[in-house]
Amino acid sequence: MRSYYEALKENPFKYIPLTFHIQKGTEDEEFKKFLEYFNKRVEDIKEQEKLRKNPEMNKKIKKLRNIWIIKPGEMTNCGRGIQVCQTLEEIMAIISNTSPYYANK
Repeated sequence: MRSYYEALKENPFKYIPLTFHIQKGTEDEEFKKFLEYFNKRVEDIKEQEKLRKNPEMNKKIKKLRNIWIIKPGEMTNCGRGIQVCQTLEEIMAIISNTSPYYANK
């Protein structure tokens, strides 16, 4: 899909959700990219919250959220094991296999 949108000279992430494929837990290079993006998003939300304190701006600014869909690794399907997270601690527990769901697998 990415190639398709790039061939059309479109930004694929305008249509495809940002995705990180983390295979080796917190040591994975992809996790480091995710962490950088996650932390930037946290800072963006903090900045936005400052602006929202102004009653005029509060009505004009859509509230940002930092919500992530975590899907278990390869060879899984049918939506089993998908989790929705908001905190870095939740995400790290899942990808480190310390989440209660994954620990029993």
